[in-house]
Amino acid sequence: MLQAAPDVTAIEKALARTVPGRLGFQLSVFGVQQGKVHRLGTGDDRDGDLDLAERAVGEGIVRQGSRTAFRLDGSRTCVGALVVDNVNSVRVDPAFLEALASLAGLALERAMFASAVAEAEANARTEELKSALLSSVSHDLRTPLTAISASASSLIEYGNQLDAITSRHLLEGIVEECDRLNRFTANLLELSRLQAGGTAVNGQVLSVNDVVRSVVQRLRSRVGDREIRTSAFRSDILVHADTALFELALTNVIQNALLYSEADTPVLVHCDCERDDCVLTVTDQGRGIPQSEQARVFERFYRVKRTEASPQGSGLGLAIAKGFVEAFHGSIELISPVIGGKGTTVAIRLPIVQEAA
Repeated sequence: MLQAAPDVTAIEKALARTVPGRLGFQLSVFGVQQGKVHRLGTGDDRDGDLDLAERAVGEGIVRQGSRTAFRLDGSRTCVGALVVDNVNSVRVDPAFLEALASLAGLALERAMFASAVAEAEANARTEELKSALLSSVSHDLRTPLTAISASASSLIEYGNQLDAITSRHLLEGIVEECDRLNRFTANLLELSRLQAGGTAVNGQVLSVNDVVRSVVQRLRSRVGDREIRTSAFRSDILVHADTALFELALTNVIQNALLYSEADTPVLVHCDCERDDCVLTVTDQGRGIPQSEQARVFERFYRVKRTEASPQGSGLGLAIAKGFVEAFHGSIELISPVIGGKGTTVAIRLPIVQEAA
């Protein structure tokens, strides 16, 4: 049991199930960190245990009344101490307790190594996320800012020489890039909001049809000739969600579909009921997503690796959508390819409010 114990709590449970534990001995585990002895685990601190543990770390074995403290040695150095209190005065071979302390020392060392490895992996993931964030922010801010600066400079420098169509085209470009910056900032803010926990996200009863119509109408005004096709919904569907977050998530999914599909192909948005759930799907006719990449597309800042030239998003759109549906007890999945080895469908599933169900 001690050999299999992955952490201090498991070590305590294993010790409680040994012979001394079953005989009513009270066992306390202490660790050593930066030369200081401190209590480990969830047990109660008893007067004198810490002093005994500190003495055992230096002396090896210390006995005081019904208590005996053993130094816990790992493979290279002392890792802590075990205080055994024979409260019922049961006769136990001291050599057995020493052997038990040796096993506990090795188990504690393994647990400490495992904790250190987990912490190192967490730090590595944090650094990776920071690098991805810096890379994404620098790219996604620099690109629209460059376009805005170029258009504004052209209007200032050559405004009197430009015809009305060209001037309007430059102004529309500025508005479009500003909107892009606004969406990117909103994505970052909502991502932080979702990470803050459930209390940061409130919701109300919404009409899914109304949200879809609002998002599609807004996108159609931005994408020009691109076709966003909505299927006829059977009836109004009500869900409990946050309006701004719902609209942002759906906007991100549809924009992804538009970004990664050909300009002459439509994006299909469909909504229906399946038992007690609303299922909202967005389907494109693009190249699709390789099977090896599908498990990671909902990760923050992750971008699908492609050999051919393709547009690059911020890597936040599907992460926002995933955070949204999970915040409101739903689920999201990706299906690719859809038809003829091409296309991708993103399906958002949300519980229908009980009154509507």
